[in-house]
Amino acid sequence: MSQRISQFTQIVTLASGDYFPVVQTSGTTNKAVQVGALDQRYFVVASGNKAQSTADSALSSGNAALVSAASAQASGNAAQASGNAALSRAGGTMTGPIVFAAGQQINSSVNLSGGISGAVPYQSAPSSTTFLSPGVSGQVLTTAGSNQAPTWATPGGGKILQAVQAIYTANYNTNATTFTAVGPTLSITPSSTSSRILLTTSYVLYHNNSNYQSFNTFTRNGTNISTNPTQIGITAFAPSAYGSVPCSFSYIDSPATTSAITYGIAIKTSSTGLTVTFNYDGFGSYASNATLIALEIAP
Repeated sequence: MSQRISQFTQIVTLASGDYFPVVQTSGTTNKAVQVGALDQRYFVVASGNKAQSTADSALSSGNAALVSAASAQASGNAAQASGNAALSRAGGTMTGPIVFAAGQQINSSVNLSGGISGAVPYQSAPSSTTFLSPGVSGQVLTTAGSNQAPTWATPGGGKILQAVQAIYTANYNTNATTFTAVGPTLSITPSSTSSRILLTTSYVLYHNNSNYQSFNTFTRNGTNISTNPTQIGITAFAPSAYGSVPCSFSYIDSPATTSAITYGIAIKTSSTGLTVTFNYDGFGSYASNATLIALEIAP
């Protein structure tokens, strides 16, 4: 049943059970609308609205927590970045191991003091780093095994790396009893300090007396390199009072250098009573060309 506003009861005092809405009829006169059975439904709706409000508040709080978690993660990243910056600024000696979690990495290199461009650092002893000087073009890094320093080596051990030859067409007379340089010389520059040099030579010696001997050797930079201080290769005897003796011998030298080396031949007699003619056959002509060959052998 509907009522006119003028028919509503004026509110003199509010009593328990009175509900709004309130209608302002005129002036300060208020009248209550008696909603009867609808009162409970209004209450339920109001309670539901309150629950919804509480749920919205909880969701808002959850979002705040999520934001806080993201902020904490960002703070952690900032702390890590700050730690790296502090490490960079410190520039001093670090002690103890640096431990990284799985998947983490250093994004910038740390320079080692000492060494030169192209040098290779290696551990020469516990807590001690040494630099191996740069090798030459084509060399590879090799190791001699546990607790041994690395070295440079030319790949293909035992291979011939270079060959140098000298030919001598003149003759030379000597009766010296000390080694005297004669014949051809050549220069070779090893590519590695571990390389060996194979020397070979062939020539003819003419003796004017069969009662004496002549000795032959190779020289490196003018010094006899024979392991025997008296001779190397052969001792030459004339077959008769006068005659020629073919000479051919070889030697493997280990110069242990990468600087240029000059190799040559030297001879001496057992007595000044013997005159030896280098590269002569005794018949008034050259016997043949005297040759000297040096082969560099890879380590």
